[in-house]
Amino acid sequence: MKTIKASIQNNDIYGIIVCTLCLLHCIATPFIFVSVAVSNDDQIASPFLWRNLDYLFLAISLFIVYHSAKNTTKPIMKYLLGISWLMLFLVITNEKVGVLHLPELITYITSLNLAVVHLYNYRFCRC
Repeated sequence: MKTIKASIQNNDIYGIIVCTLCLLHCIATPFIFVSVAVSNDDQIASPFLWRNLDYLFLAISLFIVYHSAKNTTKPIMKYLLGISWLMLFLVITNEKVGVLHLPELITYITSLNLAVVHLYNYRFCRC
């Protein structure tokens, strides 16, 4: 029981870790795809998991945002966590669907924003 309680109390730390991993994934992806293209090997395709890792990060971060918002002491943080996650979701979905052409920097900023909101919640909104 203590393990479950400890993991719930550390949701913001997990959120920071997941957002950082997401950011690293977003930064590394163009380099990986360019290296595959430069190799001139038509048989090499990007791995299915790597292309869809964004959705895994979104699902995990939604779970973490939900529990962080549920346990925060400041009501405004619930909205900031939710809005930050929604912005990241919209940017990543737009990137996959291609409705608007947005610079890759927007993806980095939204992921970093969610990590900063988790950090603020961890440091200042605990009981």
